[in-house]
Amino acid sequence: MEESATIERSNEHPVAGRRLLTSLPGWLVLLLIGLIATAVLIWIALPWLLPRGDMPRFWSFGEDVLDEVSPQERASMIEARVMSSMVLVQLLTVFALILAGAAGLLNYRQAQQTFDHTRVQAEKQLSLARQGQVNERFTRAIDQLGAVTPGGTAAWETRLGGIYALERIAIDYPDEYYGPVMEVLTAYVRGHSQKSHIVGSTAGEVATAPTVEIQAILTVIGRRNDDLCARTDARINLRGADLRGAVLRGVNLRGADLIGARLDDVVAVEALLSGASMTSAQLPGANLSRAQIQSTNLIKANLNGANLQWAHIDGALLNDAQLEGANLIEARLCNTSMEGTRLRKAHLEGATATQAKLHNSDLSEAHLQGANLTGAHLEGVCLVGAHLEGALLANARLEHADLRNAHLEGADVSGAVLSGANFEGTHLAGIIGLSQGEVNKCRLNHQTVLPEGFTHPALDQSDPDGERESVED
Repeated sequence: MEESATIERSNEHPVAGRRLLTSLPGWLVLLLIGLIATAVLIWIALPWLLPRGDMPRFWSFGEDVLDEVSPQERASMIEARVMSSMVLVQLLTVFALILAGAAGLLNYRQAQQTFDHTRVQAEKQLSLARQGQVNERFTRAIDQLGAVTPGGTAAWETRLGGIYALERIAIDYPDEYYGPVMEVLTAYVRGHSQKSHIVGSTAGEVATAPTVEIQAILTVIGRRNDDLCARTDARINLRGADLRGAVLRGVNLRGADLIGARLDDVVAVEALLSGASMTSAQLPGANLSRAQIQSTNLIKANLNGANLQWAHIDGALLNDAQLEGANLIEARLCNTSMEGTRLRKAHLEGATATQAKLHNSDLSEAHLQGANLTGAHLEGVCLVGAHLEGALLANARLEHADLRNAHLEGADVSGAVLSGANFEGTHLAGIIGLSQGEVNKCRLNHQTVLPEGFTHPALDQSDPDGERESVED
C-alpha cells in the first residue's frame, strides 16, 4: 500500500508541474526558455571567445604552459584568467538575478490572482448580504404602510415612516428599487384616495384635503428625479385617483398618468406637468399658475374657474375641454389645440396664443385684451361680446367667426382672413389692417361701429332689421 501511494505521489509531481507550466503566461515561458538557452550558449562558447592563455584554469589543458613562459607573461596570463573568471561570474550573476526576477513576477501574479479571486468572492458575499438587508427593509416599509393602531385606526406616524423609508431605498438603490417603490406608492394612492374624502348627505360631494399619508406620498413622488425615472422606466400612474385639495406646489409629474383624476381645488403652483396624460381630468378651481403644461393631453378636461396665469401650455391638447371663467392671463398657448373648447368668460389678457387652433371654440364674453393671436385658427369660433381691444390678430383665420357685439378697438387684423365673419353690433373703431374689401365680405348691421373713413355697404331694402349678408363670395 505504501509503495503504491508513493508511486501515485510520484506520478502527481509531473502532472502538477505541467499544470504550473500551463498556468504561466506565454511570454513568461518564452522568457525562461530564452534565458536558459542563453546561459548554456555562454557556458559553451566562452572558451572559444577568449584567447587560449586567458582561459580560466578549469578550461586549461595543463599547467606546463606556465612553466615555459617568462614571469611577466605568466603574471599577464594569470591576470587574464582572473578577469575571465570574473566575467563568467558576472554573467552567471545576471542570469541568476533574471531568474529571481521572473520567479518573483510569477509569485506576484499568482498572489494577485488569489487576491482578485478572494475579493470577487467577498464582494459576492457582501452583495448577497446587502441584498438581503435591503429586501428586508423594503418588506418592512411596505408593512408599515398598512399599520393600524390597537383601536383599528390608521397609525399615521408608522405609515409616514414607511413612506420615507421607501423613498430612501429608492434613492440608495435606484436600479433595483426605484421603479418598484414608485409603483407601490402610486398604488397606495389609487387604492386609498377614494376613501380619504367625505360625501355630504345633502350638499353632495365635499372636497377635503387628502389624508396625511397620501399628501406625504404626493410630496415624495413630486420630488422624483427625471434621470432616474428615464433610466428605470418608472412612470407615475395616478389614473382615477382622488386628489382633491392636495398641495402639489412645484411637484414633478412630467409624463404622469392622471387620466380621469380628481384634482379639484389643488394647489399646483409651478407644478411640472409636461407630457402628462390628463384626459377627462377634473381640475375646477385648481391653482396652476406658472405651471409647466407643455404637450400635456387635457382633452375633455374640466378646468372651469382654474387659475392658469403665466402657465406654459404650449403644444397642449385641450380639445373639447372646459375652461369657463378660467384665468389664463399672460399664459403661453402657442400651437395649442383647443378645438371645440369652452372658454366662455375666460380671461386671456396678454396671453400668447400664436398658431393656436381654436376652431369652433366658445370664447363668448371672453377677455382677450392685448392677446397675441397671430396666425391663430379661429374659424367658426364664437366671440360674441368678447373683448379684443388691442389684440394682435395678424394673419389669423376668422372665416365665419361670430363676433357680434365684440370689441376690437385698436386690434391688428393685418393679413387676417375675415370672409363670412359676423360683425353685427361689433366695435371696430381704431382697428388696424382692415380694408373696405374685407368689410364687404362680412355680415354687418346698423349697430356695427366701423373705423373712420369706412362706409357701410348698401343694405338690402328687404331686410327690415338692417342686417346684411356677405355681398362677396
